[in-house]
Amino acid sequence: FDAHDPKNNKILTLSDYPTEIATAMMTSPKWTRAAIVREPKERVLSAFLDKAVKEHYYVKHCCEKIPDEDDKKTCIDNEKDFKSFITFVN
Repeated sequence: FDAHDPKNNKILTLSDYPTEIATAMMTSPKWTRAAIVREPKERVLSAFLDKAVKEHYYVKHCCEKIPDEDDKKTCIDNEKDFKSFITFVN
């Protein structure tokens, strides 16, 4: 089960609604709105562990797009290195 996949979690987002309804949701005092913000360092570490250590998403979506061949090779060779991840992730 992928909690981040809207097809699996069945959680609708604002973009799933027609513009008129979405606007009403965002402007009506009858609706409660909230913003959830994660601590940035925790978020970066979580991204590294999930995208670089656990799977090869980082190599496919970041390293492979680097135009300079030497930098691309460095990125791929150091895919599980946190400092390299911080250097190359866009």
